[in-house]
Amino acid sequence: MEVVVADGRNKKSEDAKIKNPVHFPDENPNPVLRVDANSIILYANTASQALLDSWYCQRGQALPERYQDYIRRAHEESSPINFEAPANERFYSFTAAPIHSGFTNLYGHDITERKGVKDALVHSKERYRMAQVAASIGSWDWDIASRKVIWSETIEPLFGLNAGEFQGTFDHFIELVHPADRQKVEDAVNTAISQHVEYEFEHRIIHPHKKVCWMLEKGTAIYDEAGQVLRMIGIVQDITQRVTDEQQIKLLSRGIEQSPAAIIITDASGIIEYVNPKFTQISGYRTEEVVGKTPSILKSGKETEAFYRNLWETILSGNEWHGEYRNRTRSGNEYWASSSISSIQDGNGQISHFLSVQQDITDKKTMEERITHLALHDMLTGLPNRTLFRDRLRLALNQSERSGKKTALLFIDLDNFKPINDALGHKAGDIALQTVADRIKECLRQTDTPARMGGDEFAVILPNIEDSRLAGEIAGRILELLTQPINVGEQVCNLGASIGISIYPDHAATIDMLIDLADEAMYNAKNANKGTYRYYGSE
Repeated sequence: MEVVVADGRNKKSEDAKIKNPVHFPDENPNPVLRVDANSIILYANTASQALLDSWYCQRGQALPERYQDYIRRAHEESSPINFEAPANERFYSFTAAPIHSGFTNLYGHDITERKGVKDALVHSKERYRMAQVAASIGSWDWDIASRKVIWSETIEPLFGLNAGEFQGTFDHFIELVHPADRQKVEDAVNTAISQHVEYEFEHRIIHPHKKVCWMLEKGTAIYDEAGQVLRMIGIVQDITQRVTDEQQIKLLSRGIEQSPAAIIITDASGIIEYVNPKFTQISGYRTEEVVGKTPSILKSGKETEAFYRNLWETILSGNEWHGEYRNRTRSGNEYWASSSISSIQDGNGQISHFLSVQQDITDKKTMEERITHLALHDMLTGLPNRTLFRDRLRLALNQSERSGKKTALLFIDLDNFKPINDALGHKAGDIALQTVADRIKECLRQTDTPARMGGDEFAVILPNIEDSRLAGEIAGRILELLTQPINVGEQVCNLGASIGISIYPDHAATIDMLIDLADEAMYNAKNANKGTYRYYGSE
């Protein structure tokens, strides 16, 4: 039976034309096809069936369009055309070979596995290149005899060069090294070659877009059987950021070590992990004596629990705390510290450490206290002056109001002071006044306040007394001591005093009225008979 193909041609005669020029063994495991000038499939062996199925075509039909271009090119160039293309989830290498009478043979070869290995290699190389870029690393290969150097494509950017600018010689590489490090580089290379060791060193380069960059070089030499060096291979890495960070850390470390402030670093629970030399100088504690302990070993006991509670609440909330407090040295001496305490957070924003920066302000505090003392005390006798006297009297009246007890005020005026001052001079008068102040203090309780009001006038505040008669008893003791002779150098002086007493709230309810009434009572005592005391209102 005669078979006619789709375009009306006789199949038997066509088969003859196909098989006549070339023998196509059906046993060939690779696809073999023959097409005419119009890319119509005239023959396909058994191994081609999978391709035909993926192309959705059979004998007598045209190849897919993407293959027809290769067929036309093969005829136009009268030369085989090689190309690769996917088909049926596989990958093939094709050769389109033109033959006589306008036919073209299409030979296929399944290269799926080979393609996979090739792609994997390409991807691996790309990943390796990307890893080098990410790590600022490049590899190199130096032929010793020719001094030729091959760089990976990632090195030129590290040195600030454009692609192709590196001349590929060791001499050009040395030119890129910082002048101060060139001999160091050559010495390291020569040592590695002569001693058959790997080398690793850091050096600087002159970067055209940056001032200076740091490079880490690692390499090893390759020798022939006779021990002669052939090549050196290695890597170079840009470590500028690392070196910069290390330099900053060293600078910071030196700054902390040499800081004029005492520095304490604790963990999140307050355990001391580090103290600098200034801390040991101020506190007297050695480093090993405080590491592992808490700063509470410095407590003086002068600050309240509320003070420390506020401190911890502040720093645990992430805020910085500033304040002044008293500490004790290892030997027990008290000193003042002005401190700033802040938290240090980790990468997750959690507090990992606390940093305390302390200044010893003992001298400053002492000076402030001295200034305050001078502002509120009489320079000659050291007793409170009028300003502090009024403040203490105000406090005493407030206490009496709360407790229901009395406050007594004694006004003391010296008798016979002016003749001594005039006869013996002001220095003798000052000694007499100092002696009077000391004798008044001998007669008082710890809670009482003596004061010098000016000239030869003194006052005493007696707070929280149950009975007004106590004021008279103390006034009597004062008068007794003040009548005793006072030695001024080789001279002996005799003084006396007159004392007026007013009682809060019996005589007055205000400070000024209480002072006026005590002063009035003192004049009554002086006018009545010197060397005595009088309560206000009494004769």
